[in-house]
Amino acid sequence: MILGLLALLWFPGHAQKITLSECLEASQAHNPLGNNRDLALKIEAARKQIIKSAWLPGLDLNAQATWQSDVVSFTLDLPFPVDFPSIPRDQYKATIDVSQLIYDGGNSRALHKIEEINTRLAVGEVDVKDQSVAEVVQDLYFTVLLLNKKLDILTTMALSLDETGKLVRSGIANGILSESDFNSLQAEKIRLEQQTIQLKSLRKKSYEALMIFTGINIGVTPELIVPQEPVYLNTLPDRPEFKIFSLQREMADARINQIKGQAMPKLAAFGQAGYGKPGLNFLGNSWEPYLVIGMRFSWNIWDWHRTRNQKEILNIGKNQLQNQKALFDQQLTLLNKTQQNSIDELKSLLIKDLELIQTREKITRAYQNKLTGGLISGSVFLAEWTKEQEARLTKESREIELLGSKYKYLIINGKTL
Repeated sequence: MILGLLALLWFPGHAQKITLSECLEASQAHNPLGNNRDLALKIEAARKQIIKSAWLPGLDLNAQATWQSDVVSFTLDLPFPVDFPSIPRDQYKATIDVSQLIYDGGNSRALHKIEEINTRLAVGEVDVKDQSVAEVVQDLYFTVLLLNKKLDILTTMALSLDETGKLVRSGIANGILSESDFNSLQAEKIRLEQQTIQLKSLRKKSYEALMIFTGINIGVTPELIVPQEPVYLNTLPDRPEFKIFSLQREMADARINQIKGQAMPKLAAFGQAGYGKPGLNFLGNSWEPYLVIGMRFSWNIWDWHRTRNQKEILNIGKNQLQNQKALFDQQLTLLNKTQQNSIDELKSLLIKDLELIQTREKITRAYQNKLTGGLISGSVFLAEWTKEQEARLTKESREIELLGSKYKYLIINGKTL
């Protein structure tokens, strides 16, 4: 398939055969948002590294110099003299502080889960966009098929007019018909040529739109292959939006767990190596090194119901998501019912189209015999001939519409080739 797409991109100079599946695959590969999948994975990896860094030892270098307007002094009334050391008013210290998280209540694990869900959500959003593009591409594809069919029928109608014109010329030569009968046929042929110009213009616009969405250089005379009948229509919906709803609910649960982790007690080890004047002996007046190690325990035992309120907000959000999904389900059911009704209607109309064509053929043959016999004018015959051709055009067009409706039913439910 990839080699086929490359051929479509690089060899535009000849007539190409393009399939619907190639267009859908190319539109997905050509969608600029497709790069967001890889970018989402890179963001997840970077954020997880940030979360993991919380478990690495923290190392801080600090320095401080102070001057105090007053210090502790010792003035005791003793019967004998005592020389108490004086605390210096200028104090200096430089420290290296080390800390190591030991237990965080599961907060890091919850954050990891949130980042994983964020990535899946970002990928899911791209899938939703791909679905929208696929629907547009498929509609354009069947629009071109329908226009091709109409152009083919117009060509057949023009050839039929030419054959009838030969009969009319023969009638004119034999004095049975007049020149006005031939002119009526020529006028109808000009009208067909005008319709052909209009349809070719519409087809060109559709081709150009396909090129924009797929990136395929379709060339001048591409051939779009009519896809086969879908094998199975009654399928369960598999829209990418369902995945988004599920991930959003999963995200709410993950955030609730993260809030619980934030409320759990924390335990960390710490150490401080310093050099200062004074050292740990605050009565000293010389530069001394010192060392402090210990454990730190913290637990916010009362947060004024902040944790409870945050969890309540997230639970309400889950209920809102459920309502949004219920609405989406309703809309999808309506789309399916409407599309299925359209399919049933087209099937019934095609049965009547066949009956109408058979009847019109009989009428046209009878009027053609009358025309060659000089019993009616060319305009009278042309009116009946046009009705037969319009019936054929309607039937051929309706067959493409029916096939397109079946594929639209599939893509509405998230199914593509």
